[in-house]
Amino acid sequence: MKKRRLPLRHVPIFWIGLLPVVILLWAAADSMRNRTRGVFCYSPRRTYGLNLSNASLMIERRSFIEKPGTHSSSAPEPIPKTKPWGLWMRMPASPDNARLWRKGPEFETGDGFYGTDWIHRRVSLRIPLWLLFAGYLPLWVLATWWQARRKSRQLRTAGQALPRGRMMEE
Repeated sequence: MKKRRLPLRHVPIFWIGLLPVVILLWAAADSMRNRTRGVFCYSPRRTYGLNLSNASLMIERRSFIEKPGTHSSSAPEPIPKTKPWGLWMRMPASPDNARLWRKGPEFETGDGFYGTDWIHRRVSLRIPLWLLFAGYLPLWVLATWWQARRKSRQLRTAGQALPRGRMMEE
């Protein structure tokens, strides 16, 4: 027996969920040509950053930490605080990292030294955009299917005719 299904154009979650898909595809295409970097600084010795390049998103934290056992007066210059939306820069992407998008997620930490008494610590997480897309797509499809099924059942129990669309078997 064939049951009428609600067409996707009548399912709000489909249209709402389409926006992140378009944004992710646009960001992936744009990041292969350009590097976009946002820096957020809310304390004098720590910054947070977002870096979108080579179809991957990197989230990082950089901080200055005083070495244990030292009490230095030669502290690094305080980093100026940014406004809540941060400081954004855009520059051409480096072609040597063009294959970076094929990798999986990466977590990196590293320490450098600033003078003799301070450690410059960097912690970063790189997530390829294909992984975000692959994680989002099934959730979006499932939510769209669930809402379409729910709406068509509500219309059927209310005795209303379903809007015209393709016929599908259940």
